[in-house]
Amino acid sequence: MKRLRLEANIRQEMLLEAAVRFVRENGFEHMTCRTLATYAGCCYNTVQRQFSNRSLLGKAVTEYARKTKAKDVLKVGTRLGF
Repeated sequence: MKRLRLEANIRQEMLLEAAVRFVRENGFEHMTCRTLATYAGCCYNTVQRQFSNRSLLGKAVTEYARKTKAKDVLKVGTRLGF
């Protein structure tokens, strides 16, 4: 069976949606590239390619929360300096 290869922008949006859900359930302080990969059901390298470190991941999640009006996540991300 051939694996479906997603375009980078679609893959990134899917990861950001998973990250917002993760933050709501577990908080920013527990989110790393590795924990997000496990939560999203993908490999660590997929997350690492999109967001090379936790700081960039936090900033991307905060920006995505701003764009999608996820105020609860945005409030915490902004408070943590992302």
